[in-house]
Amino acid sequence: MKKNKILVVDDQVEILHALERQLKDEYQVFTASNGEEGLKLLKSNTFAVILADQRMPGMTGIDFLSRSLLMQSESIRILITAYADIQASIDAVNKGQIYYYVSKPWEPDDLRLIVRRAVERYNLQLKNIQLTEELQKSNEQLKRENIQGEYEFKNIIGHSPKMLEVFKLAGKVISTPTTVLLLGETGTGKELLAKAIHANSDRKSQNFIAQNCGALPDSLLESELFGHVRGAFTGAVADRKGIFELADKGSVFLDEVADTSPALQLRLLRILQEGELKPVGGTKTITVDVRVIAATNKNLEEEVSAGRFREDLYYRLNVFPIQLPPLRERREDIPELVEHFVRKFTKKIKKNIS
Repeated sequence: MKKNKILVVDDQVEILHALERQLKDEYQVFTASNGEEGLKLLKSNTFAVILADQRMPGMTGIDFLSRSLLMQSESIRILITAYADIQASIDAVNKGQIYYYVSKPWEPDDLRLIVRRAVERYNLQLKNIQLTEELQKSNEQLKRENIQGEYEFKNIIGHSPKMLEVFKLAGKVISTPTTVLLLGETGTGKELLAKAIHANSDRKSQNFIAQNCGALPDSLLESELFGHVRGAFTGAVADRKGIFELADKGSVFLDEVADTSPALQLRLLRILQEGELKPVGGTKTITVDVRVIAATNKNLEEEVSAGRFREDLYYRLNVFPIQLPPLRERREDIPELVEHFVRKFTKKIKKNIS
């Protein structure tokens, strides 16, 4: 069984030797002749118990133990003190700087008992910390099961607190027809989450259609979203349904919605307000039932203030916003992401990757 480490700090060599003899059978004993040496040992070792003499040149025992508290807060600190320093020792105990004090001269058996109790306290503290961490992990697992048990987010990797909050918010809006606005930097998984919201909703048997609003010029985007009638423009040789009509009873994901023009924003507003559209070049109004999920990596409030985005459309889109965190804010998910991509590319290139 691995022995606990004990640190003894005293400027008197004979006391260091005496304490080492009395404790070495049960513990791994380290010694230092002053506070500075003790602090160096604290940087490279983890000690269950630290004993320090109060009267030392340079740094007093209480000063040393106070500094050790900042470096290793779990260690149990014991002050070795002369009769004249009893009051200072009592004050240090009351302030929480030390656990116990030993008066000179001490009985070896008494000292061993005090150190043994201190080590037991230290090991109990470690066990409590371990149990607390295990309980927290267990609670996180339960949270994941509660959030992900009802809804399926298997294609989205992440169990960090920030991602659990995203899943929780998505879970609240999934079973409603509410418009959702996904916010976050490029690459944070906005389309993945949009697909998950659709796949878990009562619209899952209908179409989910995604369109990047920044990928097409305005005229083509308008036709793509709303369709066109024959003869609406050069090359329109037949009527063509747009995304909103094709996704009737389903969901439309509008990515980079901030990149649309004011004219197109007005048409989007009508879809959200009335559920109606007119194909390009058409006169007939078509009614559709579409759940809109929009996304942007821009700050829409700033876009509204700058006059680049309609305020009324912003409020129609911002009914239920969900902020997706960048990877730097969810670093706990990196190992799981690494495993996912290793599996993915092992299968794709048919080679073992380690």
